[in-house]
Amino acid sequence: QPSADVRIVALKLLHGNSLLPAYDRRITPKNAWTRCVHVTGGAVVFASCSVACRSGAGLLVEGAAADVNCVRSVFSDSAGDGVVVLDGARLQMEGCEASRNGANGLLARGEATDVRASGCRLFRNGWQGAAASAGASLRVFNSWVHHNGQAGIAAFEPGSEIRVIRSQNNLAKPKP
Repeated sequence: QPSADVRIVALKLLHGNSLLPAYDRRITPKNAWTRCVHVTGGAVVFASCSVACRSGAGLLVEGAAADVNCVRSVFSDSAGDGVVVLDGARLQMEGCEASRNGANGLLARGEATDVRASGCRLFRNGWQGAAASAGASLRVFNSWVHHNGQAGIAAFEPGSEIRVIRSQNNLAKPKP
């Protein structure tokens, strides 16, 4: 396991009220991210965890001081994005799942933001399975990206970089 300041093992977090109105980050005020788990600094490892946030994003990793490793963890059934990485933060996901989220399964945003997903399943998300924007770097290795509402993997805004290696991307929308 990678070295860490904090290790979180076997956390199961279901947060929020399913009766809230539908979450839409596009109309949320800028930089007002609703989330269940927020990491702003340090080296953090999530191992065998499960996070579902009915009021926003499951995991928000933000800032250049944040370095997060997720191993065999599930980020699903959140109203917003499953995992969001912003403003120069680093995230590695190995053997994880981001599924059935209202927005993206995995979103990387901002210059110097670096995300690597290996052996992951990104499926049945409302928007993209994985997305990079505003100059972020996203690498997807040996992963399965399928049945997402929009694109399987997408890049937005100049400077964003995506590398996909030995991964399966099925763009078909799920059947009702």
